[in-house]
Amino acid sequence: MEPYLTAEGASGVAGSKRDSTAQLARDFAQALANPNIAVACSIVAAALADGASPGRVYVDVVRPALRAAAIRGQLRQTRLLDGFGQTLIGDLVGALTPTEGGGSGRTALLTCGELTMDRLDGNLVAAFLEADGWSVQRMHGPEAALAMGPASRLDGIELAVVVVSDAEAASHLASACTEMSRLPDPPVCLLCDFTGRADWPAASSGLGADALISDPQELLEQAAHRLPAGGTRRWGVSVARRDDMLVLTPTGTLDATSAERLADMIQSRIGSFIRLVVDLRDLAEISAAGIEAIVGWSQSGPLQGVELLLVGDAGVQARITALGLAVPLADPALL
Repeated sequence: MEPYLTAEGASGVAGSKRDSTAQLARDFAQALANPNIAVACSIVAAALADGASPGRVYVDVVRPALRAAAIRGQLRQTRLLDGFGQTLIGDLVGALTPTEGGGSGRTALLTCGELTMDRLDGNLVAAFLEADGWSVQRMHGPEAALAMGPASRLDGIELAVVVVSDAEAASHLASACTEMSRLPDPPVCLLCDFTGRADWPAASSGLGADALISDPQELLEQAAHRLPAGGTRRWGVSVARRDDMLVLTPTGTLDATSAERLADMIQSRIGSFIRLVVDLRDLAEISAAGIEAIVGWSQSGPLQGVELLLVGDAGVQARITALGLAVPLADPALL
């Protein structure tokens, strides 16, 4: 059987991953159309054995073919589609490589839609997370995503994952993401859409999630990258541009560590702004070390010459004063 999704073709010379992916998709779809479930499974198994990415196999090959077969009525019984999907998910999970610093000992909150393909996406995400060590709590029903904010207040929830398949459904999540970001220990909020729609990034720009995920393996990588080591307080930040102004809105705890992370984010953007605004109003906790680190940005290093403004209301000003600091705050109307 031909190898798929590898940098080299069957002869070992340079080949095209895109062509290989397309051929795998055609072979899998044809086997499903016959229908020959055993052959379809063997095609996926062979591709995984050849080193294909489990996440890309699902997004580029398995999901489109299953959806098309369901629409054509070739897999009329939901039980058959679910059963076949679970078999394939098991094969994909078996080919995963655990991420460094995965979810062992950590809890994730997951919600997805109730339609068959949405449910299959949710099952896949749950299986990938569990294979990476996460304990997954699932919420069901069309309004489940809106209940994620209150549910994420429970101790131990470090990751909130919402699986959606259309922009309209995703648009209802903005308030939930905002609510979660303002918790003292905000969970990382990741939005998953595996449909491959080209318009999705533009449609999702205002949702407030930490990241948009289009590949289930990327979900594991993003969770590992965005979460601090165990026992460390969590934080988040939103970034916005307004002409020549860069606006950072951190959430969670502002301490020396999170201030350093904010500085790292700015490094790649230096030269593209002349005014830097840090909006402190969404922070649950503020430390003197965090404020002093931010104030120091404009006094040394590459941010010299950049106008730095800290924005806050009367409540933020009172908290900073209580720390024994005299730091002037700009009016929120600036934003």
